[in-house]
Amino acid sequence: FDYILEAVDWVGREGWRFLADYTFDAPSGRWFHGGAPAAEPARLADLCYGTGGLEYHSHRRRAPESDLAGYLDRARALAAESAAHRPEPRPCAALPPETEPLRWFALPTDDPQAPPPVDLIF
Repeated sequence: FDYILEAVDWVGREGWRFLADYTFDAPSGRWFHGGAPAAEPARLADLCYGTGGLEYHSHRRRAPESDLAGYLDRARALAAESAAHRPEPRPCAALPPETEPLRWFALPTDDPQAPPPVDLIF
């Protein structure tokens, strides 16, 4: 439980450093990591009850709890590296102007050095 609290706190404070590594697809509302292939979201058609119970192909991978601290250490190292060598943001589809007042999150193309509007999260 402590790991989850620490991870959420860290992402809230430092996660903006990774925005340039992602692309935001405005029509779908999905974020894609630049180095990962875009996976299709799960669909109801992927579910099967042929054997009398729910069946689906799981993509879930598990790691032992002892690995959790290492994930935060790696994230801290990546954030420090990102601060030293900030990549150019990936282009992303612009949001329609009428939706801009509703946006509460930063986009990869936003300038992290510019002061955000009060209601925008960086």
